[in-house]
Amino acid sequence: MNEHIILMARPPELGRVKTRLAATLGEDKALAIYCQLLNHTFDVLNEVGKSLTVFAAGNPQWFHDLGYNTIEQTDGDLGVRMEHAFASTFHKKSGAVIMLGTDCLELTEQHVKSALDCLTRMDVVLGPAKDGGYYLIGMKSHHRELFEEMPWSTDKLLEQTIKAIRRNSLSFGSISILRDVDIEEDLPERMRRITV
Repeated sequence: MNEHIILMARPPELGRVKTRLAATLGEDKALAIYCQLLNHTFDVLNEVGKSLTVFAAGNPQWFHDLGYNTIEQTDGDLGVRMEHAFASTFHKKSGAVIMLGTDCLELTEQHVKSALDCLTRMDVVLGPAKDGGYYLIGMKSHHRELFEEMPWSTDKLLEQTIKAIRRNSLSFGSISILRDVDIEEDLPERMRRITV
C-alpha cells in the first residue's frame, strides 16, 4: 500500500511559534524549544522513511531549502487547513495518509509505523494526546466531515472527532496516548532549563 505523511509546521521564526510557551518563558526560549521539537519530528519521520510533504504555515521556502517537498497551508482555521492538506494529498496520491504536527517530543518511529499499520485494517487512526486532543490523524480516503465544526484546541477535540467517525460509520483505531508540548507544564525538566 502506498503511504504518505503530512507534516503541519511553521518555519522557526521568533514571535511566530509556540506563543503559549512564549507567554511564560519569553519568545527566545519558546523559539529554542520549537527548534528542538521540529528537529525531533524530522528525525523521527526521516527514520520512518515514507513519502513526506510539509504543509507550511507561512513562507514554505525554509522547508524547501532543507530539501522537503513543501506546500503553503491555505487560509482559515486549523480544521480548514488540515482538511485542505488531506484533500490536496489524496488528489495527487492513493493509499494511506497520516498527518501530524511538531508538538510531540514523545513521538517515536514506532508510533508512526503503528499508525500506518493500523490503516491496513481501519478507515481512520488517531494518536490521542493527554490534553484531550490528538497529535496524529490518518485515513485511507478523504473524510471532510472529520474537520468540520470541531472544538479545536480544547479538551473535547478527540471525543468529538470519535463521534464524527462513528456517525459516518467509519472504523478506527488508536495508538499510544502521548503528551503534546503546548504550555510550560508540558515540558520535561531538561527543556525547562534551556538557555538562550
